[in-house]
Order: sequence, then structure tokens, then C-alpha cells
Amino acid sequence: MRWLPALVLLCGHAAPAWSQRSPGPESSVLVGPSRYELTKTGTGFAGKLTVAFRPTRILVIEPTLGYLTYRNDFGQRTHWFFPELSFQAEARLGRWRPYAGIGGGAGIASLVGRDHWDGTLHATSGLRLRLGRTWGGRAEIRWRAVPPWSGHAIDFGIGLARGMF
Repeated sequence: MRWLPALVLLCGHAAPAWSQRSPGPESSVLVGPSRYELTKTGTGFAGKLTVAFRPTRILVIEPTLGYLTYRNDFGQRTHWFFPELSFQAEARLGRWRPYAGIGGGAGIASLVGRDHWDGTLHATSGLRLRLGRTWGGRAEIRWRAVPPWSGHAIDFGIGLARGMF
């Protein structure tokens, strides 16, 4: 019995169960319509790739590469790319994880003969759903000002998420 206190000290505390630990980094792919008012008003296709990092139980830091395409007044296809960074507050309700956040970044319009850069600001809210240890689903709405206060887009996205480990 003399070895029991030494064993307890060497082993330290027990590791938390999977459901108690904060989920690790998670990548997502979302697609859906985007209602925009930029140089023209309409609806286009939006998609985004994200990686979510959780430094604390509630804070999510999420770099995103967004994409929006639509036809301009001359019938030419316009492509926008949005490298952005979000700071989100996420609640944990079992498998459900509702969140809301804000962020900013850049808007890069790929135009004929040149690219056009603008700053962006955004607000986002959505729901992450854990579907097991590594897979999940996700739905999101993101309001983006491009450039801030003279144009905007509202993206509606749904997609899949996968934990990296």
C-alpha cells in the first residue's frame, strides 16, 4: 500500500471524457444563395471554406475564404473572393452549438483586366451540429458590408464540418 500515493502522484488526474473536452480545430464547407447589393442587386451563388479554432470553451476564431459569383449589368460573370476572420461566441447544448460573431477582412473582385480590393465587415450567426466524433453539419447566415456601408451581401450557407483530430 505504500506505492499507492506514489502511483496517484505519477498518474496525475484522469483525462476528461470526449464529451467533456472542447472540440479541436474543425474545417467546414458551406454553399448556398447570396442576396447582394453591390454594383447591381440580385442573388448569386456563395460558398466558403472555414477552419474553426477554439482557444476557450466559448470563443471560436475562424479564418474563412468566401466566394460570391453573379452576372453584372453587361452579362459578364463577376467573382468576389473574401478572405476574412471571425470571432464567435459559441454555446454548447449537447450536440447543438449555436453561435454568433463579428469580423472583417477583404473583398477582392476579379474584374476584366484588373482586380479591385475593398475592406469588409461582417456579422454572422448559425448552428453547428456534431454528428459523431469527427463529422458535423452546419447552417449559417452572414451579413457582409462591402466596402463598409456602400454595398452588402447576405450569404445563406449550409454544409458539412469535419474535426481535424
